[in-house]
Amino acid sequence: MSSPNNHNHLPSKRSDNDPRYAYLDERKRKRMISNLESARKSRAKKQQRLDERLAEINQLHNNNNTIVKKIDGATQMYVEAASQNNVLSPTH
Repeated sequence: MSSPNNHNHLPSKRSDNDPRYAYLDERKRKRMISNLESARKSRAKKQQRLDERLAEINQLHNNNNTIVKKIDGATQMYVEAASQNNVLSPTH
C-alpha cells in the first residue's frame, strides 16, 4: 500500500543526478510552467470580463440618467400644458 504523500511511486531517496529520474523532473517542471501560464491567462480573462462588466455598468448608468432627464423634461412639459389648459378652459 502506498502512502498518500507518495504521488509518483518513486523511491523517496533518489539521486538528483540519476538520469533515470531526470525526465520526471523535466515533466514536472514543464507541467508547473504550463499550470502557471494557465493560471495567468485565467486571471487575465477574469480581469477582462470584470473590466467589460464595469464598462457596461457605467454605460447603463449613463443611459439611465439620459432616460430620467427625458422623463423629467416630458413631465415638466405635461405640467405646463395642464396649467395652460386650466387657464384656457376654466370650469363654469
